[in-house]
This record gives sequence, C-alpha cells and structure tokens, in this order.
Amino acid sequence: MNSTIIIQKISSEPFRLFFPLGSLVALVGISYWPLLQWYPQFYHAPFPFHSNLMIDGFVFSFVMGFLTTAVPRFTRAAHFTILEVASLLILLLAAVLAVLSQQFWWHHLIFLVNLLVLIIFLGKRFFARQQNPPATFVYLPFGFAAGFLGNILFLFSPVWENLAKAYLFQGMLLFFLLGVGGFLIRSILGWAEGLPESKNDKLPTFRSPKEQLFLHLGLALSIFLSFLIEGFISAKAGLMMRALLVSLVVFIQMKIHRKSPSGKLTAYALQTSLWLLVLGFWGAAFVSPQYRLGFLHFCFVGGFSLSTFSIASRVILSHCGYSQLLKGRFLPFSVAVILIVFAGLVRLSANLFPEVYASHLSYASITWSLGVLIWMYSILWKAVKK
Repeated sequence: MNSTIIIQKISSEPFRLFFPLGSLVALVGISYWPLLQWYPQFYHAPFPFHSNLMIDGFVFSFVMGFLTTAVPRFTRAAHFTILEVASLLILLLAAVLAVLSQQFWWHHLIFLVNLLVLIIFLGKRFFARQQNPPATFVYLPFGFAAGFLGNILFLFSPVWENLAKAYLFQGMLLFFLLGVGGFLIRSILGWAEGLPESKNDKLPTFRSPKEQLFLHLGLALSIFLSFLIEGFISAKAGLMMRALLVSLVVFIQMKIHRKSPSGKLTAYALQTSLWLLVLGFWGAAFVSPQYRLGFLHFCFVGGFSLSTFSIASRVILSHCGYSQLLKGRFLPFSVAVILIVFAGLVRLSANLFPEVYASHLSYASITWSLGVLIWMYSILWKAVKK
C-alpha cells in the first residue's frame, strides 16, 4: 500500500490512527497499579498519571477517532484533511508526553487546546452540513463544555479540584457516550434505522425531530447541573439526580431493558456496559462516601471502557470489510468482554474490602489489560492491516 493510499485512508477514516494510539495509551495508563505494588523502587509517578492517561489519553483518543470519522458522514460534509488529523495527533501526543514527564499543568493546557481545535474542525463540518446529525448529538457540546470547565479549574482554581475531576473524568465521558450512543447504540440494538446490520425493528419515538432535540437538550442541561448540585449543595442529591437522568436516557432512548432482535456481535456487550453504567451510578449515589469511588470506577471500567471498545468494534468491522463478524458470535471478542466485566467487579471489590485494596487494584488492572490485548489482536488489528 503506497503512501498516498495510506494518507487517504487516515484522513477519511481517522479512527485507523486514533483507536490504536488510544489502546496503547490505555495499556500504559493501567500499568500504574501493578508497577506501584510490585516495583515501588522503580515507579514513583503521582496519582494523576493514571487518571489523566486513562481519560484524556485512552478514552479521548477513541472519541476523536469516532467523531472525526462519523461527523463528516452524518453531516455529509468534507472529511478531515491529513493536516487536520496530524494537528490533533500532535496535540494528543504532547498531552500524553506531558503526563509521562509529570508536567500536569502543561498537560491540562495542551488538552484544553486539543478540545478547542477539535471543536473548530467539527464546527466547520456542522456549518457546512448538507443534513442534520442525530438529535442526540446535542449532548456533545456539553461534553466539550465539561472538558473545558474541568481543565480550566485544574489550571487556575485548585480549590475546586473535586468539581474539576467530576466534570473532566466523569461528565465529559458521559456526555460523549450519550451523544454518540444515543443514536449508534440504539441502532446497533435494532431499535432504529440507519445501520447496515440493523433489522430496522424501529420502536416508536417522539413525533418530530424538534421534540427529540428539546428533550435531549433538557436532559443534557439537567445532567450538567447535577455536577454543580453535587459540588455545592449535596453530593448525594447530585449523584441521585445524575443516576436518574442517565437511567432515563438509556432506558427510554436505548431500550436496554428489552432483548435486542438484531443478533449483532456488539449488541449484548453494549447492553451489558449500559447496565453496569447505571448500576455504578446508583451505587455511587446510595453507598457511604468511602465506597463511592469504587462504584464510580465500576462505571468507568464496566460502563465507559466496555462501551468504548464495543462501539469501536462496530466501527472497525463495518469500515474494514468484516461486517460478517457483526452477525453471530466471535469467541475472542466474547472473552475480551468477560475479562473487562470481571475487571470492573474486581476493581469494585478493592474499595469494598480495604484489606485487599492494593492487590485487587493490581489484579483488576492485569485482567483489564488482558481483555484489551485480546481485543487489540482480534478486532483492532483489522483496522491496521486493511
């Protein structure tokens, strides 16, 4: 394959670049806990190393890969140029290198610039659109707003660090998942038209696109405000409000309580991830504060990361000529899903049983890494070789 074809593939389908990069960053970020336990004399990076790499490196790489591929298609606008993709790549690598060198202030500044540049590039496609994107994309601006606010608070208001963490490490991911998943997951599960493997078992929805838009706008704004309630009024009230709102979205929009008729490979994994996400949010709302972090990590491991890999699998298999694998079973993917879910349970146990905290963090990290490596070999490799 000559360089011209490679450039064309990357610019029209940037996920081929950002998904592998995000996977590698994930393996580096998750290595924090085993190294900290077994080689403390070798590894002394402070805590933000892990969280910043996992959120701003791993998940955001996948977010960029999906949005830069999907938004031009959903809007029927021009695909990204190789210079635009390269600029996003450079900023992402710079943010990751800042974390690895423990320059966390610079990391947040670079990540802030990365968000701004991505907004500009996506905005160009939106204003040049020939069709409107799905109504659930209204969650995406709130994801960018959460990322902006979180980074700004980290940079200039350390006293609001807890609010910064909530918006950056939880809110940004949640809004991106609801924005992308509100349409894509609904379609993958078979409840809407629009994807090749969907059986188009379309369930009734709101009567007009405008009604859908205003409903999701109201839900997004309410979720955004729940973080302020958590930070300034009552943590329990804010968490309960968020759990309720997220439950409304995934049950009403994505119908996770109904058996999917699609028979697609990724359907059961996505339903599982959303159930775990909901359970994690409700758990965080009801448990005492010392156990809350464990349930929020359960949201990340079982909910966000499994959703990320499942959506990425659908994108890779459909774009790279392996759509037949979306129908039926594929054992390596199933093994990867089981390992990721089990890792989430082990991570939760670390907070529930403090006497095994350090060892269970390591076991959860290793289990999750094995699941990711199997996914990389069985699914991700198809995006690289073809």
